[in-house]
Amino acid sequence: MGNIDQRAEALTILMEECAELIQATSKVLRFGPDAQSANGANSLSELQTQEIADLFAIIRIAEKHGVICCPDEQQIQ
Repeated sequence: MGNIDQRAEALTILMEECAELIQATSKVLRFGPDAQSANGANSLSELQTQEIADLFAIIRIAEKHGVICCPDEQQIQ
């Protein structure tokens, strides 16, 4: 993922996943964690968990390819 197009794509996906997590969390707050998602297959809590997983996945991919640098434990603390 060295070229500019791939870097931009990874950062775009990262932004999209952040937005999807924000939207899922907003729905949990508005409707409750046990309410059904729009597709009816999952609860909003399950949808939120999936969005967290998707965000973790793109963070790992972007870090692996040098697009972002993740904080170390000291920075997190």
